[in-house]
Amino acid sequence: MSEQKRKIGFTVACINEFANRHRLSSKEAFQYLFQFKGIAFIKENYDVEHTLDFETVLEDLRILCKKKWGYIMRLYHGSNIVIDNINLAMYRMFCA
Repeated sequence: MSEQKRKIGFTVACINEFANRHRLSSKEAFQYLFQFKGIAFIKENYDVEHTLDFETVLEDLRILCKKKWGYIMRLYHGSNIVIDNINLAMYRMFCA
């Protein structure tokens, strides 16, 4: 198996594990990880990350994406949204 195929397989496995951990579809997990540079992180750090257990890899991705303001919020009806930033001024308008 070529190096490129191993990297692609590892990336797909990371996306699927991330999706399972956060109750997202694979598509949602990919979009989230792509938007908040998780895919780039896996690609750039493959040599180290592929030697780690998935728990550690998922924790690395969570920390990285959170630093990029990629919080995941599950609404009460089961939908997922990604919060790019929090605007407290808008919150105060609804609470007034």
